[in-house]
Amino acid sequence: MSLVYFGVTGMTLDATNPSRMAATLNDIAHAVSVLVPVYVIRDGKRLAIDAAVLCRAQFLAGAHRIRTNEGIEIGNLSLRRDDIGAAIAMLKEARIRF
Repeated sequence: MSLVYFGVTGMTLDATNPSRMAATLNDIAHAVSVLVPVYVIRDGKRLAIDAAVLCRAQFLAGAHRIRTNEGIEIGNLSLRRDDIGAAIAMLKEARIRF
């Protein structure tokens, strides 16, 4: 998600405040998950995570994992490279601020 942040803002994340950085990454991940599919990699296969699950989840560990509303943690999250580019373009067009 730091790549998305840089792509949208032209700046790098401020790592001097870890809690603020985690909150910003969570916000970015939520914004991206509304725009493009988020996948989990299981047994070498890419499986899309339901948007309703992502909407209520908390993104953790730099958005590499989520904790669902039910408390289940899911790791090995993935985005397609083309989708990252598309999300950056849409967020820039929307003039979103993080």
